[in-house]
Amino acid sequence: MVLNHSITSICIPAYNEEKSIGGLLDILIQFPESTVGEILVCINGCTDNTGAIVLEKRLIDNRIELIESAAGKPNAWNALVKSARHELITFFDADIVPEEGALNRLINALEYNKIIVAGGRIYPLKKQSDFKYRFSAFLATPYFFTNSLAGAGYAFKKSQFVKRMNELGFAKMPCDILHEDNWVQLLLKADEFTMVIDAVIYHEQGSFFELLMEKQRQKLAHCKLHEYYTELYQKWIREFRSDATKQSLSHKISRFICRLHHLNSLDKIGFILQSVFKISINIIFRHKLNQMYRKLELQYEQLGGAAVLAKSGRRKSTKSHFP
Repeated sequence: MVLNHSITSICIPAYNEEKSIGGLLDILIQFPESTVGEILVCINGCTDNTGAIVLEKRLIDNRIELIESAAGKPNAWNALVKSARHELITFFDADIVPEEGALNRLINALEYNKIIVAGGRIYPLKKQSDFKYRFSAFLATPYFFTNSLAGAGYAFKKSQFVKRMNELGFAKMPCDILHEDNWVQLLLKADEFTMVIDAVIYHEQGSFFELLMEKQRQKLAHCKLHEYYTELYQKWIREFRSDATKQSLSHKISRFICRLHHLNSLDKIGFILQSVFKISINIIFRHKLNQMYRKLELQYEQLGGAAVLAKSGRRKSTKSHFP
């Protein structure tokens, strides 16, 4: 492993990403070797031309390397971490667009001794002309700061994080994890993580119903983390998400007013509209949401986490059918 704390290995898990991987690689190869030492793409269960596109890009920049793992993002994550040569590792989803300066800000945040993982702030792209995509992007727009790690873009110190994994009895990430970002943060103490709010990363948003499915997958992911890693999960909730888990009506109203107070006039309108839509959707589609959850739960029990990830991603319509 190369111990240069200013150079990062870019790691990209890719499952049927032929429509987006080329664009991301075009962005990443613009970085100098003094910042990006290597760009690793791990295809995991792909049935499209993702691998071929990566190999074409490698002809332009030999920092790009293609590796392969079994299906499922956790398997890709394990293969990428094992292959990465640099101490600093940056994970990007294949369908993201990092804002200028975002990568450097993530890397710089790791200069602080206690910090092991630094997360970017994720926003949906709003370029789609189709209303169903614009509406789902609006629903997914964050209007306030959270302390939750998002898998679309984050960086960490390899040696320290692997050491923490080993201390907690993990030789690798479990293969049936549904949200690898939640699992990563699960292993950390509160002062070992930082959210870099000016490291903005844009991701492609799926349709309205794909967004609903993604939310149900998130719910299932939390249930499984709580079921399998109860003690770690409870610690994570206490240290990172205690405010979000308080369900009393008075607390929800107080939190809403507090968040509203910190927004400008235009964002206040957007946040109010978004909140009204979310409440309405939960009421109108309650039966549909329960059906989605039960379907994902059954798929998880019968086929495993890789199948659930393939069938419930935020852009399922752009991906080939999982066998």
